Amino acid sequence: RRRENCEHSPNMLKLAILKCDRVWRSHEGHYLEAHGDYDTMYHNWVSANTKPLEVDSTVFNVFDGEYPPEDTHYDIMLISGSKKGVYDQLDWMIRLQNYIRTTAAKGQKYIGICFGHQILAAAFGSQVIVNPNGWEVATCSFPISNQIQQELNITFTNDLRLYYAHKDIVTSVPEGFTVLGGNDKSPIQGLIKDNQIFTLQGHPEFSKGVLECILQIIEQESLADIEVVTESRKKLALPTDQLWLIDHVLEYLGF
Repeated sequence: RRRENCEHSPNMLKLAILKCDRVWRSHEGHYLEAHGDYDTMYHNWVSANTKPLEVDSTVFNVFDGEYPPEDTHYDIMLISGSKKGVYDQLDWMIRLQNYIRTTAAKGQKYIGICFGHQILAAAFGSQVIVNPNGWEVATCSFPISNQIQQELNITFTNDLRLYYAHKDIVTSVPEGFTVLGGNDKSPIQGLIKDNQIFTLQGHPEFSKGVLECILQIIEQESLADIEVVTESRKKLALPTDQLWLIDHVLEYLGF
């Protein structure tokens, strides 16, 4: 499962991908495997940095009880998305939250994406619920607050635009965290803490092709109203900022 097999060096980032699900597939035959599984998507997104940092990534299926060995150091642990909800409180989710708290207390750095954003927030006391505003899917955006721009040392006059596919939200900000920004659909679009944790509700690892496939699944399995699917497809032509974003995520975390 290791993407690279090189000695750790100043230009090598050791990444543990804590995988919380397998790629979404439909009984109708629309398989996301054509775009790679989640671990491939995350590895490619982090590897798109312009530092340049090479990425040595190892995957752990935490939903099956797999975790990094205690004697192995990882620069960053990235928690993936999932079709499950944090509120399901499955045994593996409870274990993961305990693991997050224990390792973060020792200084472990984290990136959380979608479900990963939500379970990181939950691990530190936030509630996650089904979004009363419904699905946020396809290309969506939110403004980055001035405070966050100062912390990230960026000047960004436009809204940050990413791909999305979620219907759950974090409802409150954990103690010690700062909100990255928000919009009418999801007020907490990401969180940062102490140059150690960076979370995003959106999916910077996704491509347009992945979203097209997800929208097919949503439509064919009637997971959302057809109006939602139609409007979402119209927004897929908009450009996104995920490649610009990875450098700033890594810089915030000290790389």
